[in-house]
Amino acid sequence: MRMAKASTAATLLAFALAACLHGTASPAWGIVVSDDPSLHVVTAPSAYDGVAYLSSVSGASAVLVDPWYVLTAKHAVFGWTGHTATFHLESGPVVFSLAEVFTYPTADVAVVRLNRNTGLDGYSLYDPSVYGTESGKVGVVVGYGMSGTPATVQAGGDPNYPRGTLRVGYNRIDSIDPNYGTSGQCLQMDFDSPSSGGPNGSLGADKEVMVAYGDSGGPVFINAGGSLRVAGIHSTLACYDPNHWPKYGDYSFHVRASAYAGWIDSVIADIPAPLTGDFNNDSSVNATDIDALFAHYGSADLWYDVSGDSIIGWADSNDLIRTMLGTEYGDANLDLRVDIDDYNLLAANFGLTGGWAKGDFNGDKKVN
Repeated sequence: MRMAKASTAATLLAFALAACLHGTASPAWGIVVSDDPSLHVVTAPSAYDGVAYLSSVSGASAVLVDPWYVLTAKHAVFGWTGHTATFHLESGPVVFSLAEVFTYPTADVAVVRLNRNTGLDGYSLYDPSVYGTESGKVGVVVGYGMSGTPATVQAGGDPNYPRGTLRVGYNRIDSIDPNYGTSGQCLQMDFDSPSSGGPNGSLGADKEVMVAYGDSGGPVFINAGGSLRVAGIHSTLACYDPNHWPKYGDYSFHVRASAYAGWIDSVIADIPAPLTGDFNNDSSVNATDIDALFAHYGSADLWYDVSGDSIIGWADSNDLIRTMLGTEYGDANLDLRVDIDDYNLLAANFGLTGGWAKGDFNGDKKVN
């Protein structure tokens, strides 16, 4: 599995910045609204069915950007192994395992590959070169968790809106911060009271919202070109009192998706690996991919299901080696011949631990 490593200091700073939004020491909370919380509950089917609840850490959110991948905050996937992403669809909740995580080294953003195809298209990223700068536009803010209003809720949230409730609201993108600490380049939003006026004031009591505990990794959409497009990922909240809900005057930061679009595209395979055999997405099918397939025998990760039978095993390696690579077991150097060169590689590594390129042709990590 691939996961970029940050320095200890940077990791601690990331946790500190995220504490207000993610709630490392408090119950996971959700979007705080100006008026009636019931106006902001999302029920499937809706335009937001591609927003998932993450069980990692203490609970977070993510947004689908490809049938296999979700985009989220980096701090939302620390300790991600064994956790899940749940999409609440018209047919009911559908749960996926987090199979592989990619993190950007200097910003609070991560891409997570799920263990199987969701069957959903996912959302495109917002492109300011096509639709204009995000600053000044109205963002659609989506996330999971409990909720309430700043005037009525107590710590723990409104019991009428428990965790797992998808919430939606609106807020104006007031500015773009070129480098907000470990969050990276961000969109900034202010929580304006309904009484505030002017072009930068509240969008109205029935619309204005602010993210809070538990919304980390959720999306800020901008409706452009007739579609919802991911403009930001919830990262942190500048709250004056981290033990309470956001209040009017607080502001939030959301990683600017367009600033990291090139990196996001680079870690998402254009064609799913089961169709290509390129399991590590390095544009080459080689011994590393054979070893990866052997290592996933018996797993539930359909990224390695070359044969399409939903079982990871010999049928998949047979298809990969014999059909995709056009060779045979024993071809250690993958030159499409099993000959003296392969024998010499095996002999040189006999009795050692190794992979396909050293003569381990059955995936037991032994050359024998």
